[in-house]
Amino acid sequence: MKGYKYRDLKHFERDLESLLKNQIYAPPFVELNDPFEGACNEEITELAKLLENLFKIDSSGVVKSLEEIKSFKTKLGIYSMSKNYSEVLLWSHYASSHAGFCIEYDISKLKEKNLATLTVSELMVDYQPHPATLTYKDIGSNSLLQKLYATKSLKWKYEEEIRLVFDTSSFKDYHPSALTGIYFGLNFTSAQKQKLINSLDNRDVKFYEVYRDNNSYELKRKLVHQNTRIILKKINYNDFELLKTNHTLQIENFDILYKGEKKDDESINYFLESFKENFTTKDSNISLFDDKSVYPLLSKYPLSDDEYIRLADHFIAMSSYYMPGFTWYPYKDSQYVERGGRNWKEEKQKSKTSPQ
Repeated sequence: MKGYKYRDLKHFERDLESLLKNQIYAPPFVELNDPFEGACNEEITELAKLLENLFKIDSSGVVKSLEEIKSFKTKLGIYSMSKNYSEVLLWSHYASSHAGFCIEYDISKLKEKNLATLTVSELMVDYQPHPATLTYKDIGSNSLLQKLYATKSLKWKYEEEIRLVFDTSSFKDYHPSALTGIYFGLNFTSAQKQKLINSLDNRDVKFYEVYRDNNSYELKRKLVHQNTRIILKKINYNDFELLKTNHTLQIENFDILYKGEKKDDESINYFLESFKENFTTKDSNISLFDDKSVYPLLSKYPLSDDEYIRLADHFIAMSSYYMPGFTWYPYKDSQYVERGGRNWKEEKQKSKTSPQ
């Protein structure tokens, strides 16, 4: 999903600096511009006291925990975006009456870098005619966060707000690939347009101008420029086929069918480095295979002896994020010998010293 952040003219230089540093700023929840932020009724305290009276159960812990959850908002950081790049009112209210600009982010990539070390939740703001009410059903569920930190009056519905809720308010780093586009307002100057384009020259970023539709009160967009990354290590797409990915919050894992003619140290190392530059966005593990028939074995566990040997014979190299360089035939190990593999040390040495 894409999210759009409207920026005013007054803070142009500050926002440009943040773009160059690949950072967003999540301000404290208590500094948001709606005085009703976090306004919420609740039935849990009354229910807890009722149960205490009926069954002589000490409910003070429940009430205390609820108050701690409600007061936690003083620690939170909120980064707000819109689902819409063409809302006239947003351009008027948050982008200096159309003299500012708007930033387009890939939300999944924007929050990804923080998931390993920080708590971050993505919430769509729910617009209601009245404040939400917390009930016992909300305890331990996402609806608790939704009601406390992402429910607003219907008067704000035009914003179509998406929130990233962090457990701290501060600057947050993101991978450069999270920034995907810049939109110039109707009154954004040519000099400022060129400054943004030039400043983001070595990035995959599209630049748009919004314009008025003569047949309606809507804004539309047109692509006016596109920057692309300078790739130092070009990759030959005929040399590989992506078999499988298995990404986690911290690590990207790639299983690749390597089809290159050369299998010497230099060629494999160049391929791995070029693949990382072209496709990875964080720490990664890359496994190279020379036969597509092993695909069914990639996710199979446990492996029979014959399957282990077959996989090991075609698992030609692996690059791990925690080790420099790469390892030849990583599955030709002690298990390989125990399961019936032969001459694996000799084969490994031969693959290191002789082009195949």
